Amino acid sequence: MTPTRLTLTAMSLTSALGTGLEATLDGLRAGRCGLRQDPALSAGLPTWIGAVPELEQMRLPASLAPWEGRNNRLALLAL
Repeated sequence: MTPTRLTLTAMSLTSALGTGLEATLDGLRAGRCGLRQDPALSAGLPTWIGAVPELEQMRLPASLAPWEGRNNRLALLAL
């Protein structure tokens, strides 16, 4: 079986630094890692999370409402 060649012509990136290549590059150049402390989850221990900033305000379109959830919002944001 011969492998199929795949050519990528564009890309993007979504992480705790932000959405898009520019946000990521800006964060890395500024020395940020994207992690932040979250006292609500700490249970008395220092707790760091890598939350995607845009994700909390985002909602899926009405047609996808039955699948509303953090992971599905992240997948849509990444697309």
